[in-house]
Amino acid sequence: MRTLAASMRACREADILLCTIPFERAAVRLAGDLDVFALPSMERSFAQVDADIVVVDLTEVTFIGAGALGCLAGLKKRLRSNGRLGIVRIVGATPRVQQLFSITGLDKVFDISDSIAQGQ
Repeated sequence: MRTLAASMRACREADILLCTIPFERAAVRLAGDLDVFALPSMERSFAQVDADIVVVDLTEVTFIGAGALGCLAGLKKRLRSNGRLGIVRIVGATPRVQQLFSITGLDKVFDISDSIAQGQ
């Protein structure tokens, strides 16, 4: 397996950090309020993701709206339509954010873990 330093490319835009190891795994860290104003940044960052497994860190997310949930679902759908495994792991979500995943049924769509270590 390639070393992370040799294979990683990072892109910082607003409160989104994207790290990709091409064709294997990607890690996305989101922060702040993921409301309608954050959607353009999320969509641009997610468009760069091309991996079989994507770990989305929500540790620093204070609010997540319906549009952001849809953006996450769209990421999974796009990856699968491009021939990827399309595994999206949500890690570090607060109980309130986890409740939104449960209410919307998205807890059945995504792998959800309490910590980053569990999501790896």
